[in-house]
Formats: sequence, C-alpha cells, structure tokens
Amino acid sequence: MRVRDPVAMRSYLRLLGISEREFAERAGIGHATVNHLLSGRRSGCTKRTALAIETALGCPQGLFFEPGSAGSRPSR
Repeated sequence: MRVRDPVAMRSYLRLLGISEREFAERAGIGHATVNHLLSGRRSGCTKRTALAIETALGCPQGLFFEPGSAGSRPSR
C-alpha cells in the first residue's frame, strides 16, 4: 500500500495530539516504520500495516493509503 500524503497523515497525528511513538504503540507497529512513512523516506507498507495505522487513527480504510508497492522508496 502506498501513502497518499505523508504531510496530511502527520498533520492528522498533530490534530489528534498523538506523538509518533504513542501512535506506533497504538497501531502495534515499530516507531521506525511510522517515522519513515511520515517523513517520506518510505512511501509504502503492507496492507496489514496500512490497516493497523488507519484503525489506530480511527479513520476510514483507504483515507491515507492506496494500493501500490509495499515498502517502496521514493525515487531520487
């Protein structure tokens, strides 16, 4: 699954008042994974991780992720 907009997802976390570490814990995923997705260092993840993230955020499935390559990195 590919992140639609890492800036929007970061903004959503700020709006909810949740730190990256707290969010990672809620979602049951590693802080490094969250940090890489929010910073754009990593543009995708597995469907399972995307679902865990959107569930932890309490948002509809597909809001922050779209089908795409898991673990893909931005082109340079």
